[in-house]
Amino acid sequence: MPKLPLTSRSELARRARRSSSALLCAVCVAAISIACTGLGLSSTPSGVDAGNEPIAEVSAEAIAAVERMSAFIASRSSLGFTAEIQYDAIQSSGQKLEFGSERRIILRRPSRARVSVTHWDGAEELMVFDGKRLSVALPEQRIYASVAFEGTASQAFDHLVDEHNVASPLSDLLSADLPKHVKSRTISALDLGTVTIGGVRSDHYAFHGERVDFQIFIRQGDEPVPLRFVIDYHAEPGSPQFRAQLRDWELDASPPDSLFRFAPVTGAQRVPFAELLDLLLGPEDPELVEEDL
Repeated sequence: MPKLPLTSRSELARRARRSSSALLCAVCVAAISIACTGLGLSSTPSGVDAGNEPIAEVSAEAIAAVERMSAFIASRSSLGFTAEIQYDAIQSSGQKLEFGSERRIILRRPSRARVSVTHWDGAEELMVFDGKRLSVALPEQRIYASVAFEGTASQAFDHLVDEHNVASPLSDLLSADLPKHVKSRTISALDLGTVTIGGVRSDHYAFHGERVDFQIFIRQGDEPVPLRFVIDYHAEPGSPQFRAQLRDWELDASPPDSLFRFAPVTGAQRVPFAELLDLLLGPEDPELVEEDL
């Protein structure tokens, strides 16, 4: 079996990150106001039998579980977790390729955030927000972009979506608005019972929408944090998915200010955001070169 050249692998990974982010942004703009989810669930419960009491009860419990999770996360003044992410990139030929990354997210409310990313192809990136400045860096390439921006961490994530078309479903998972979006746009919701995720007992819920389906696995007990979620863009060609496994939750830590101070690596060059994103995400409108496969 022929192997893909290393340069082609890296290019495919960059293009996949661009197409994945573009898909998330497109769904967000079309379907929800986002701090980066892409739930895109229907605003009217058409297709649901309103007289079917068991479905109504299950839907209510599923949404209530998301409300409990969101309220618990919102109650934490700071938190951290690691996310193992996989996502599909549909090629022009219709072939579905899987890419992924590992991310460490640290928040200190209301206005501190740090996200470090290592992609499967080895590329690294760092995003730091200190309440007054938003910085994104590619340490290995010794380049970074930084802009003045005052507001909350959620507003900083929104800025990345609105101004630079960079999106991640992880952000809205931590938003207090998540239950509202789920509740208003769900066609049907199911409580699928208890499962084990990473050795931890969890409750499994599934939500169905006109454009997107959403599954979430919530840890049982007094700390109902999400342990896994799956977004299925069934209205998009090839029905790509976004999958994330969340672990190493820190709910009582108090990260210091120094963690949210951005310092570029020695010799790093500052570039415009657009230039950095092109290097990170690849071309705006990628087309897979079939010969590379």
